[in-house]
Amino acid sequence: EGEGSLWLGLSQERLLLLRPPLPPGGTAGAGAGPPARQGALLELGLPLAGDPAWCRARFHRRSKVLTVRMPLRV
Repeated sequence: EGEGSLWLGLSQERLLLLRPPLPPGGTAGAGAGPPARQGALLELGLPLAGDPAWCRARFHRRSKVLTVRMPLRV
């Protein structure tokens, strides 16, 4: 749908994908920080510790595929 239509949260242990709610009279992605977790589209526990500082994510609009790359911590 556009920039701000999804929110991706990553930690060493978890991946969280949300569709943030629209604030009253605002646009998607307008708030600071993560939205409420109640609207989670996907929540995954990672089997190995990742390094979110080096993570990259890209949403491909045409194929509607989200690609997330996160190297493992050594």
